[in-house]
Amino acid sequence: ESAAAPAMAISFLPGAIAKYSAEYPETLVTLHMHGSPVALDMVQGERCDIGFVMVSSDHTKFKGLETLIVGKMVVAVPLGHRLATKSALTPLDFVDEPLVSLPTMMETRAKLDGLFLAHRVQRRVNIETPISYAAIKLVEAGAGISIIDPLTACSYKGRDVKFIPFEPAVACEYSMVVSNRHSST
Repeated sequence: ESAAAPAMAISFLPGAIAKYSAEYPETLVTLHMHGSPVALDMVQGERCDIGFVMVSSDHTKFKGLETLIVGKMVVAVPLGHRLATKSALTPLDFVDEPLVSLPTMMETRAKLDGLFLAHRVQRRVNIETPISYAAIKLVEAGAGISIIDPLTACSYKGRDVKFIPFEPAVACEYSMVVSNRHSST
């Protein structure tokens, strides 16, 4: 059994699981989609064998967390938006913009809150969602702009949202953790 953060569960994991299942057809693979803290808890509690999470190894006491890749957060904007022509966006670009944001309980949101505070920019958060893909769909629907993880941005197949680098860069770590009972395999 595996547990994964939504960004990972809807991006690269389906292809990886399909390939694994084709190679090992006798093996049952179960994918649970939860936020990173729940996924970590499921692995730590040995309710899952492996977890894929968006947590920095510096910000968790969980042992055995292995960083797979580090990306940089991007801004999702509707294609015809006034900011869509810019090559990069900074905190100052968010003044008076409706924002679809991650909830305050997420590690990435805390990083962004600190960054905007340091730049003395008050954001206009009008919608919160813990699911980056939902944030993209809200941007696509015209609800505002959003800062999201790059893996989810790469998974978007539509044509109505543009992804622009956010500066200063905010790192987003994608990690894997294996339960103690399988740590040697």
